[in-house]
Amino acid sequence: CMTPLVDRLKERKLVQWALAYLAGAWVLLQVFAELRDTFAWPPIIVRAITVLLAVGFLAALVLAWYHGEKGRQRVSGPELLMLSGILMLAGVGVAWVGRDAGATPSGTVQARGTALPASAAEADRRSVAVLPFDNLSRDPDNEYFSDGITDEILTTLANVSDLRVISRTSVMQYKGSNKPLRQIASELGVAHILEGSVQRAENQVRINAQLIDARTDVHLWAQRFDRPLQDIFAVQSEIAQQIAQALQAELSPAEQRRIERAPTTNLTAYDYVLRGQEFDRRGTPHDADAAISLLRRARQLDPNYPEAHAALASAFGAYVKFNSSAMWSDSALTAAQRAIELDPELAAGYAELGWLLEARGDAQGALKAHLRAVQLNPNHSGGLANLYHYSFGRLDEAARWWGPALKADPTNGWHQWLAGRTYLELGTPARARPHLAKSLELNPEFWWPAYNLGIASLLEDRPEEARAQIQRILATPHPVPIKFYHAGNLATALGDSAAARRYHEQGAALPSAWPSGSLALAWILKQSGETGRVRELLQNAAREIEANRRAQPNKSEHDMDLVRLRVLQGNREDALRVMETAVQKGWRFVYDWPYDPILNSLRGDPRYDRLMAEVEADIARMRARVEREGW
Repeated sequence: CMTPLVDRLKERKLVQWALAYLAGAWVLLQVFAELRDTFAWPPIIVRAITVLLAVGFLAALVLAWYHGEKGRQRVSGPELLMLSGILMLAGVGVAWVGRDAGATPSGTVQARGTALPASAAEADRRSVAVLPFDNLSRDPDNEYFSDGITDEILTTLANVSDLRVISRTSVMQYKGSNKPLRQIASELGVAHILEGSVQRAENQVRINAQLIDARTDVHLWAQRFDRPLQDIFAVQSEIAQQIAQALQAELSPAEQRRIERAPTTNLTAYDYVLRGQEFDRRGTPHDADAAISLLRRARQLDPNYPEAHAALASAFGAYVKFNSSAMWSDSALTAAQRAIELDPELAAGYAELGWLLEARGDAQGALKAHLRAVQLNPNHSGGLANLYHYSFGRLDEAARWWGPALKADPTNGWHQWLAGRTYLELGTPARARPHLAKSLELNPEFWWPAYNLGIASLLEDRPEEARAQIQRILATPHPVPIKFYHAGNLATALGDSAAARRYHEQGAALPSAWPSGSLALAWILKQSGETGRVRELLQNAAREIEANRRAQPNKSEHDMDLVRLRVLQGNREDALRVMETAVQKGWRFVYDWPYDPILNSLRGDPRYDRLMAEVEADIARMRARVEREGW
């Protein structure tokens, strides 16, 4: 009795259709899985595609049954009914995979507190902040070890693209804090908190960790690990995987591989790296010496330890910031490249490489390296490439990255400042102001945001607020030339030439005078006929500008310093030629140009007016895009 059915299946080629469809679907899934790893797509995309392919299989069988024999059958009522049902099934399936992934798993502890305020309740459901683990060891010198374990777990979790993990800069300020977890989560904009403790005794380590839903105060997961020190990497991997599972995050094969990888088999080298990183973060020349010494020893013990090379690149890079030494820059670059050679999937290696390439003037290479860091680790706030887009004058692209950067590191004063400055450059001072104010709140000794707030106040016709920012700049403790240059610029904009001269004189008296400050002072002295000092200032500025342009040939700001120099030297033709080069390189940083008397002296020249119109039109285009996209 089965023979007629079998014959009909053969006639309609149902088996051939099914096999062909399954083979094609399998190939598509492999392609999509590979694309997901490459482009860091959220797992829901692959899940939805899987559901659609499964439902599509049913549709293929229906089509095969009705059309597989000769392909001449008209569409029938039953066929339409069946296809409609299948489409409804597809809709239900896609909705199911996109369901609320933040539902509390079964078996959790009953809530002990009240819900978070709306700002945190609206946080990403798979967002987590790893608070500094407490050091319970008898030796307080083991603090570096507990901080290092915190960093390792945070970094491991940050490699999971399905999670949003707050960066170290933002979480470390809560070390030793007595703030309620609800408040910390709200300030960081996350839904979950991971906290714990580390106790080290000789060759044993005990790690306690617990994951808490800060919206409800429910403990989602908690565990104690008592292991030999040699198992420390396995413990870190296990914690990360259990956290990902508790938050219902999906790991790609590449992410699973990175999480399970042990960076070294030499525990002494690992200890040196933790100690070296602790010294490096302190940010002084003396601490950089200690960091380099420790990290060199780690490299000697395990030459194939990629994280040791990346950390060494960072420590060498500190010397580049301190004294711009080419020797240290070469050493840092070699270390970063070696880290990447040893581990092509190490985001920290690409982030260090990006910074070093930018310092050398290779903005394109820097951008490429940082984008690779973000591709490998979507939570790598330091590698989110905004500063490098900004250096090209691509202000809209910079604004595009600020959302993810500030989500990953919400209390980073440097990032808040750059976000504010980007919006100021786009001609939106009202939008810039909250970021600049936040930056000053987080770091009151940082004078750059105060200068930008002063310019924003002038653009919004608030001269008294601008005047107050001058005092704020001068009150910061660091005696650096650029600080006095900023104070002098604001004084000039406010029409106080005596104060402007005083501030620029203070900057010029310091070592390594800022060339823009020397030019600003030269302009003031030129008005009063002090030609001897003007000549001296211009000679000094010319040397500094030439050195800067040689070190960073793609940086348009150095070209604009040369434009100002040529104007003061009376060479308008060359000034306009160099300005055209700067505009072609991406100079779009005109937020304070209305208050620059040197550039303003070129107004009325058709070539200057044409260049400025071109710049302003491009900024208007970028501003419209930012507003349209909601960045």
